[in-house]
Amino acid sequence: MKLDRRYNITLLISFTGIALLVCGLFIWQMQRQVEDEWLVIESQLNRHQQQIEALLRASTDELESLRAAALQPPKDSPVWPQPGTDRRTFNLDHNADPDLWGNLVGRTSNDRAQAVEIRRALALAPWFSALSFKLPAISQARYVSQQAFVLIHPWRSSDTMTEKDWQLPELPVGPLRRWIDVHFAGPDKGLQATLQVSVQEQGRTLGALELDLSLDHLNRLNAGFSHPLGHTFIVNERQQVLAHPELYARALQVETPPPLSATEVGEHPQLQDWPVKTRISVGHTWFYRMPFRAAPWNLVYVVDRNDLWLRIWHIQRGVFIELMLGLLGLMALASALTRRQFVRPTLKLIQFLGHASRREQAQVPDRSEEHTSELQSRSDLVCRLLL
Repeated sequence: MKLDRRYNITLLISFTGIALLVCGLFIWQMQRQVEDEWLVIESQLNRHQQQIEALLRASTDELESLRAAALQPPKDSPVWPQPGTDRRTFNLDHNADPDLWGNLVGRTSNDRAQAVEIRRALALAPWFSALSFKLPAISQARYVSQQAFVLIHPWRSSDTMTEKDWQLPELPVGPLRRWIDVHFAGPDKGLQATLQVSVQEQGRTLGALELDLSLDHLNRLNAGFSHPLGHTFIVNERQQVLAHPELYARALQVETPPPLSATEVGEHPQLQDWPVKTRISVGHTWFYRMPFRAAPWNLVYVVDRNDLWLRIWHIQRGVFIELMLGLLGLMALASALTRRQFVRPTLKLIQFLGHASRREQAQVPDRSEEHTSELQSRSDLVCRLLL
């Protein structure tokens, strides 16, 4: 009958609307949980950046301490460099304690100022020796003098050095501290990021102090980011990637720093133009940039938005399935009860009234004597109204 069909359609539309409403509310709840998860990620990113910032800050502070020590009046030293085999150079190849003094190699000069500067450099040797305990991430320390020699720690044989090693690099005006080139220091050390400061006294340049930060150590520190989704990488002002979980999977074997275009950023606009500590959406990928203070570098977090939604779905899918099954069960129960208690008796009543209006005998729905008498009285009333 038409009533039965319309009832089924109405019930289906109602139940579908309820199901869609529940799905909408569940998606809204998932969206809130995604935002809550993002707050957790931000807190972990802040903690991760602080750990790396502490390393960079300690390196710059140590360099400033070394610069202050280099400006102290030169003192006599218990060791002194010996002439090389060619008599044109000198070195500390055969000193009694290379772990303490490192090596001092340079070109021999008759200038008395060179002897003064050698004493100044040797006074820095104990400071250099302590670096391996204070900052294990610093793989090498150097003091390059204006007097054409270099103090280097840890010890290296003079046979592995050339005149280029003790040539004073081009320095900026003033005692400016800066991060310079990234260079490959061999398969045992890998890539190094160099921190440099000039040593000046009364406007006169005495030399330059340089600390090499191991990118292998930096990558191991960067790998400590604890959130299971996404990853972080570090890029410098030259758009060179210094730390990345995939590009530096074997950090000691990487001889040149990969460009920024090799990461998930690709060919997108300059990283420095991105807003700081703001989530940026590029396609289905989210980026988050955090600059460092102790270095002109950036920590970048990248995560696939779909992975984040899948994580929330895996956590909440049990609740959603139970909710939908419970809702379907309630719908089925409500449909069965209404059909049994209201729809079927109503259909029989309509059929009975139709027969009664045509003066036909109809069978009263056999439920109970009380219900039958009620239906008969209603049918008589309807018949009188129709007449």
